Amino acid sequence: MKIKATPVFEKLWENDKRIVSLVGGTRSSKTYSMLQFSLIRLLTQDKKTLSICRATLPSLKSSILRDLINIMESMGIYDPTTHNKTEGIIKLGTNTIEYFSLDAEMKVRGRKRDYLILDECNEVDYD
Repeated sequence: MKIKATPVFEKLWENDKRIVSLVGGTRSSKTYSMLQFSLIRLLTQDKKTLSICRATLPSLKSSILRDLINIMESMGIYDPTTHNKTEGIIKLGTNTIEYFSLDAEMKVRGRKRDYLILDECNEVDYD
């Protein structure tokens, strides 16, 4: 499988830090590269959970979720039968990709995950 990697992806690939913050302008490939990177990690691991979050569900669905599905389709790994749109879950082998909004703090407390993508964190309250 080949992907078109950007300099952002290459920096992520070479990074060994637990927490990474990507900074850049609009359409600078931050989100796209992070999704590519995360999917490749999931393809090499088992029983992991990736949580993808954004401030509101409409903004999540119209941006990062659209990119996620586009990337998965281009990689040949998107199976619509494993996408539970009601629950916001996509299964990828033994792994789970969950997506949800952060507009209700009490709904997201206590969730267990292995990886987290917080898209547009400047839109989210610290709490």
